Amino acid sequence: MLFGVIDMARDKNGRIAQALAKHGEGAVCLFAGRLDDSVRRRAPYLIPLPAGSAFAQFWHETGWQNDWGVLLSSDRTQEEVRRHLRQFLRAQLPDGRVVLFRFYDPRILPTYLRSCTAAELATWFAGIVTVFRVPSNSPRRYTDFSFDGVGLVER
Repeated sequence: MLFGVIDMARDKNGRIAQALAKHGEGAVCLFAGRLDDSVRRRAPYLIPLPAGSAFAQFWHETGWQNDWGVLLSSDRTQEEVRRHLRQFLRAQLPDGRVVLFRFYDPRILPTYLRSCTAAELATWFAGIVTVFRVPSNSPRRYTDFSFDGVGLVER
């Protein structure tokens, strides 16, 4: 199944929110618990993108090259994928501060994955995510990242 992780912080004019309201069936926030409206409007959302999805078409046409988020493939349920991704929402800085890690920003994820050790990649993919897909300037307009058990595979 193809999923999208939508970065609602990129929704400066409300177009993503409108499309999610109209076509975003099944979208769930990666943040847990009760959220203030201002946080909820800028939070990351996980959305299933079955073949022919109206939201997937909208994202492809309107937001793909505008860094609205990343795609991922998984054979797991949406709840399993959500639970897995939630563990990556925070990062500890060298000074000990804990901050939000916006891994779902496609300008961040490739650089981060390329810096990971094999053990770190094993945690990121963990038999749950098979591929992360991010926009790129390649002729295909995307780059896929997977883990072969030894290192990162980039196509």
